[in-house]
Amino acid sequence: MKYYRAIFIVLIGILVVTPSTLSSSTNTNNDCFVYDIQWSPNGEMVAISGEFSTYIVRYESRQLLDYIVLEHESPAHALDFSYDNEILITGHRNGDLILWNVELEQIQHHLKAHTNRVNAIAASAISPIFVSGSMAEPIINIWSLDTGEKLEEMTWTHGTASVIFDPHQDIIVITGPGFPWLYFHDLENNQFVDWVFLTEQANWAGAIIGELEYSNDSIISIATNFSHLGLYDVETDTLHTLRTSTEYMDNVSLSYDNSFLSAPVDEKIIVWELDWTSETVAEEEGKLLYNARKFGPDIRFHPEENLLAVVDNGHIMLWDVNTMAMVSDIEFCAASQP
Repeated sequence: MKYYRAIFIVLIGILVVTPSTLSSSTNTNNDCFVYDIQWSPNGEMVAISGEFSTYIVRYESRQLLDYIVLEHESPAHALDFSYDNEILITGHRNGDLILWNVELEQIQHHLKAHTNRVNAIAASAISPIFVSGSMAEPIINIWSLDTGEKLEEMTWTHGTASVIFDPHQDIIVITGPGFPWLYFHDLENNQFVDWVFLTEQANWAGAIIGELEYSNDSIISIATNFSHLGLYDVETDTLHTLRTSTEYMDNVSLSYDNSFLSAPVDEKIIVWELDWTSETVAEEEGKLLYNARKFGPDIRFHPEENLLAVVDNGHIMLWDVNTMAMVSDIEFCAASQP
């Protein structure tokens, strides 16, 4: 494993954001393919996982401060930060989990966790535990961040496509591959307490859920492969369908205050301004943020402001969705695509 660190200054023009480039020496594998992106809970860092490198980019007042590159032997398909911002968890194609100490820039624990690709990780927002799942195994594991010990193994009927904690941090919501279901699991009592079949809520037949994201209260945003984009209100048991199409949209993010939703739709980044007093919540078409450089970029909203991080063709950009303006553009690898 290799670790790199660099510090530099980014200049932002008054009208045009000039892209800055990280040193090419930090990317020995030309690793521009991205699997996941996550903000740290304090909103100061963005982690980007790729084939053989994971980047941690630090910001201060929306401007780049410094960055770290962590190299690994197996592609990292999922990642999340610990509740205290000190640990980054990465899940890998070979089934391993790696817990990285962010400050020391070194591995704290390397776990032989699953027999197949880890594609779902969620860390508790209030305690040193996290959960992991694999698409190929009907198992959810609960881990200690401090010791790397497996605390519990939960068996259920499917592999895991996505897993998230609820706002109270005592329930996890799980979805499996190929089924438009949401399963709610009580961690303390280790039992399923509820489930939602989305086709009973709306015409979501054949929907394959790609990603879930829980807001600060009762709203779950849902993106499916090639079909649906929606918001599920847990308290009222209501599914709001924002978009139905054959376009690719398996990535979604909801702003911290539930006022905006964003998703890549084919090669476009779309933003929906949400009106919860309206029966439709938002216009189906939404607003075009920008045309992406490549197909299927990755996005994630900041945890405390309406700032959208977008990873696209070797660049990480920050967009203020209130003004629909880009405020930062950093090239973190030399992409092969023009």
